[in-house]
Amino acid sequence: MRAARLDRPPGLLTAACLVVALALAACAPTVREAPPRPQPAAPTPAPAPVPQPTMIEPPAPLPPVPPAAGNPDIGPLADGRALVAILLPLSGPQAALGQAMLEAAQMAVLDAGAAGGRIALVPQDSGGTPAGAEAAARTAIDGGARLILGPLFSAEVQAAAGPARQRGVPVIAFTNDATVAGEGIYVMGLMPQPQVDRVVSEAAAAGSKRFAVLAPSSSYGQLAAQTAEAVAPARGAAVVGVEFYDPSGADAQETARRLSRSGADAVVLPEGPPRALSLASIYAYYESRGARARFLGTALWDDPAMWREPALYGSWFAAPPAEARAAFMERFQAITGKPAPRIATLAYDAVALAAVLARRPGGGDFSAEGITQPNGFSGVDGLFRFRRDGLPDRALAIMEIRRGTTPVTVRPAPTAFDDRPS
Repeated sequence: MRAARLDRPPGLLTAACLVVALALAACAPTVREAPPRPQPAAPTPAPAPVPQPTMIEPPAPLPPVPPAAGNPDIGPLADGRALVAILLPLSGPQAALGQAMLEAAQMAVLDAGAAGGRIALVPQDSGGTPAGAEAAARTAIDGGARLILGPLFSAEVQAAAGPARQRGVPVIAFTNDATVAGEGIYVMGLMPQPQVDRVVSEAAAAGSKRFAVLAPSSSYGQLAAQTAEAVAPARGAAVVGVEFYDPSGADAQETARRLSRSGADAVVLPEGPPRALSLASIYAYYESRGARARFLGTALWDDPAMWREPALYGSWFAAPPAEARAAFMERFQAITGKPAPRIATLAYDAVALAAVLARRPGGGDFSAEGITQPNGFSGVDGLFRFRRDGLPDRALAIMEIRRGTTPVTVRPAPTAFDDRPS
């Protein structure tokens, strides 16, 4: 069954010929490569100071962004800039989402300033379809693209992967579908497995011993359940119940009522609003008298609608750190006059990463070695890196929902990776 994904629909600029010189200015978000973590100190000599991971710093205020125009034609560049294509649904049912993600990408271009590496960012319209994504990828590659950012949806990525692999052009896709990763395709979306691993591990460390899972019978829900079933025993806890409900919600109430008898003290609920609100309320209503399980969620809970449900007060969810993302959201609103879709941050961070790769000696490094830099990069969605298998590692915070306020960080995200990616 196909997933309820984070790349699901949450909509700047397609200029007649959008070719923008890109480099990282000190006053704008800078990207510095993260060095390895230090080895244990020897008696002599003293270890050298450890530099910080790649960071994107708060940018200077940006000017208003000009209105969108039609798609550009891609042509070869004679000035040595690295051509980077971004494939988004700029027409069709998901055009508003694609346009918003392009606006986020253009923010990153403007923030990058005029120092360091240089790229030319060229949008291509995928139309939100596999055929459109494949055609857009071929056009970009024929025009000399050295890196493709996007497309957005899993089926689009599968279609674009063919020509990209044939020509050896890496793709950093915005989907969260792990099945499309590998052989030069890197998945940037927020995947359920690391989120569930993080929140279950922290709940177990805080004393939870009996876990249950209430999940949709989609691939997203199944991956979340499989992760919980693997992680809980490894942390000295047990999974005492797993229930799946139809993603349409037809049997959700009965499923929640049935699971409430499990006696769990922590319930993994990998679902967003509005269904997560009703499920949490129903489960809490039917719980045994005196019982009060803590609900555990993913970044799908990073939505104000989730924060007003009394049954979720005291609950935890794993998500990228909130501070930089909140600042991005405020700036996006100020510049465009509309709220940013949650996944717009993926487009921003992808362009910032492309700028880092482009500024390396020799005209940029878009190789697997460059993209899978083991110490990672830090953007508005926090610290992340790509593994050789194309999947992402992310440093996630644990947030707690409390009455009358935005979620509070109870476990900060790690500031560096302490091992090498696989």
